[in-house]
Amino acid sequence: VIAATFRQRRFGYAIPVENGRYDVRLTFVEPTAAKGARVFNVTTNGKPKIRNLDVAAIAGQPLAAVVRSFPVEVRKGVLTLDFVPVKGQAMVSAIEVLARK
Repeated sequence: VIAATFRQRRFGYAIPVENGRYDVRLTFVEPTAAKGARVFNVTTNGKPKIRNLDVAAIAGQPLAAVVRSFPVEVRKGVLTLDFVPVKGQAMVSAIEVLARK
């Protein structure tokens, strides 16, 4: 089970990785919030990657996983991910960083 827990509020990560290209895969599982109660943005290395994400609206039911992926390029040895609330608290259940082949 990749999404048994979650983190919420406004938060970020600085993940040390080799310079290069990666795919970031984020899994979100909304535990309780209703549609529209939790909306947030995700930025990577200061650039917006996901805007106005409402997991409850997309999933259509509680505890259903929503996965979003996007490519990133790391140039300074650190991949930063920031989860920024728009309404309610931001959240994430799992983060995967995969080297691009």
